[in-house]
Amino acid sequence: MKKTAFWILLVLIAFVHTSKADSPDPTVLLQGVVQARLQIPTTHLVAEMVYTNALGSSTEKLIVEFDGNKRRYLNSELKSGDLFDGSQAICFDGQNSVTIRDTSNATANYLFDPRLLGITTTFSWGETIETDVPYQNAKKTELIGAEQINGYAVWHVRVIDSYDQQLNLWIDSNHGFKVYRYDFSIFGETNSTLSYYENPNYSWLPSRVETSYQAGTNGSILSGRTISILKAEKNKLPETTWTIGGVQPSVGAAVADLRIKQRIGYWDGHGLSQRADLEQDFEPVKPHKWIVAVMITIFLAGPSFLLWRFFSSKQKK
Repeated sequence: MKKTAFWILLVLIAFVHTSKADSPDPTVLLQGVVQARLQIPTTHLVAEMVYTNALGSSTEKLIVEFDGNKRRYLNSELKSGDLFDGSQAICFDGQNSVTIRDTSNATANYLFDPRLLGITTTFSWGETIETDVPYQNAKKTELIGAEQINGYAVWHVRVIDSYDQQLNLWIDSNHGFKVYRYDFSIFGETNSTLSYYENPNYSWLPSRVETSYQAGTNGSILSGRTISILKAEKNKLPETTWTIGGVQPSVGAAVADLRIKQRIGYWDGHGLSQRADLEQDFEPVKPHKWIVAVMITIFLAGPSFLLWRFFSSKQKK
């Protein structure tokens, strides 16, 4: 699929540059964005997520890996993990519970498709490239005009989707259909994502995105989210990544399928077991030799010291 997307992308680039410079087809520009995202290679990311509102801010540092629409998020601090294997989500809470669920039954944890960085404001589990750049089922697509963002020449494209939601994208057709700004508007409110491509060694996704969430129609900002990619590299992932073992559950963790509302077993370190008494195999900690020597000395010398104190006190009396 990635190879097909690559060739389609080349055709779209050629089409845009051979069309009239003052009026490229907005649908072709949107198709370019979609195809550019579809051909992103399998990737390993280290990401920092910062969410800020009036009450304060929270920060998470996550390992993010993806291959197409399959993705995995690991939190080393909480020892939790969440993944999507292409059809279902598997979530480990970092303690003793694994749940299998549909993406429509999302938790508060991150599990959005990383290929959506820069073309979403909601970062939800169920979003796809096609839903966030919905040129196929759009009610209206129009080219607003040529503009500038951070010194780059971009095309401003507006889309009214099938739900009457308005999307605005600022697309750089000269540099792989990068999107520098993405606005989502509904009920008079606009949420906006700005993208920054600051890593020359990884050009497929922005290295930083900043999303602002509007409160009401007066333009005031309610909250914000900044996602920074601290490290990005192409990587191969084994198929075992997309199994229950991929979320790295603890031995003995209960595994429940929320779609059928049943517990289906317990993780034994290699697969599912029906035993509920599984325990982690711990290797006993061996004390240092000097600690053993001190303990033996105290054990042997202790009684002698007490006897000496006893007789010394009697002699004084």
